[in-house]
Amino acid sequence: MAIDRDDEYLLRVLNESMERVEALELMEVTGEWRQTAIALLSSATQEFEELVHREDLEELEAQEALALLRDTRQGLDRAFQDALSHLDIYLGEQRLKHDPSHQEALNTLAHFLNRFHGGEFESLRTRQAISVAQEASDLLHRLGLGEGATQPLEERLNAITHARASAGDEGAEAIQAYAELVEGRSVARVCYLTARDLLSAALRFEGRHEELNALIPPIHDILKVGFV
Repeated sequence: MAIDRDDEYLLRVLNESMERVEALELMEVTGEWRQTAIALLSSATQEFEELVHREDLEELEAQEALALLRDTRQGLDRAFQDALSHLDIYLGEQRLKHDPSHQEALNTLAHFLNRFHGGEFESLRTRQAISVAQEASDLLHRLGLGEGATQPLEERLNAITHARASAGDEGAEAIQAYAELVEGRSVARVCYLTARDLLSAALRFEGRHEELNALIPPIHDILKVGFV
């Protein structure tokens, strides 16, 4: 994923301002204020950069987890349709036997098959689809249709259960990383403003206050490019 343009701009402003302040020569008394300003800018830059890259990584991992979930869902859809085919064949064979003792069970099976022969399964939400697929798996086992019929669906159920859990975990981590980034933006902004105030005092003390905006631009100049 691409890093947010406003975050890139803020990082650049922090770095460039710090470089200009580091190159500034001041008297000894005002030099201490300059050093504090540099420390603030350096700390803000390092911490904010870490948050930006962490949020970018977490967002990428969340997107990858969602892509894997979509792939496993497609696999489950195919496996479910194969399971329906096995159950259809079984139902047809049992009906040919005309065994009244199995009629109730066959009616239940027929009802289940009729629910999902028109593509309804693919439209289900993932959690519902897992539940229905598990129902189909239970039917395959209960009817004793063998591994050839049961194993593919079981494998897909296992895969999507893990993929769904992973997508949930990665999504939660991405949300947390974004929340920390939002807070980090505010901290970086405060550090920037405080460093500017310190340098403003130092330059005013030396009669050079007109240099301030060139060294550390006003915060409203940053806001103009979309930084919040």
